[in-house]
Amino acid sequence: MRAPRVYARPMEGQEEGWREELAAELLREAWRATEEGDEGRAESLLRQASVLLPESAAPLVGISQIEAGRGRFEEALKVAARACVVEPGSARAWMNRGFIALAWGEYREAAESLERGLALGGEELGQLVQVGADALRFLREVSSFVAGLDRAGVLAVLAEGIAAGVGEERLLSLPRGEEVLELLRGWSGAMEEAPSLVRGDPLDYVPVLREGAVAGFRLAAVEGADFLPYLVLAARIPDRRTEAMLTAVAEDPEIPEQAREALVGLLREEMGGG
Repeated sequence: MRAPRVYARPMEGQEEGWREELAAELLREAWRATEEGDEGRAESLLRQASVLLPESAAPLVGISQIEAGRGRFEEALKVAARACVVEPGSARAWMNRGFIALAWGEYREAAESLERGLALGGEELGQLVQVGADALRFLREVSSFVAGLDRAGVLAVLAEGIAAGVGEERLLSLPRGEEVLELLRGWSGAMEEAPSLVRGDPLDYVPVLREGAVAGFRLAAVEGADFLPYLVLAARIPDRRTEAMLTAVAEDPEIPEQAREALVGLLREEMGGG
């Protein structure tokens, strides 16, 4: 015996609005499930709502937040981006994408999304306006910090990252990346006279600086050199990706105890980790 349909197909003349009403109820149920801690049921309801209203960003925003809560930031960001494609006029979709991108360390995407969301927003956003403004202020501070790094400092960090076997691909994707790489390979005092290496949007340089800071810290710690400058740089990029990379390094048995304690202190005090 077949199970009866829970939702019957509407009779002629009743089609108008039934999908919206049903999707709205599913969204309300998903919200209640989230409040009760039933993440799996919430996600199931949101996916049902997304099928009913494929042109609505709301279900996708909810799904992306669940994925982010699980620590699956790459998947969360993909879903959040899809929400913006589905409903490009949704201020909340853009704000959500911006917050998730910021948490995962995609600073350029975060800035562009938050700016778009705030431009579209208004009363719809409520308290998110202030939260978004605070996030953009932080991003401007990071941008100013990166743009203000002296050439030797930037090059030193990038060189450490490349020496550790990371960062080269990132570096080549940056403006004038090939030129910078050649300078690094030919490290000499003449590089002090090189033109400014940070061109275009400084936020484009955050990924390679992150990789360089983490790799540079490990190398300096293992070799008994000064590792604090790399921790200072990492502290200026306090996102979940940096935290994850540093946490992995903290578990490296080659890291001396003093360096490990400094790293754990950074994770606890600056990044909110344990």
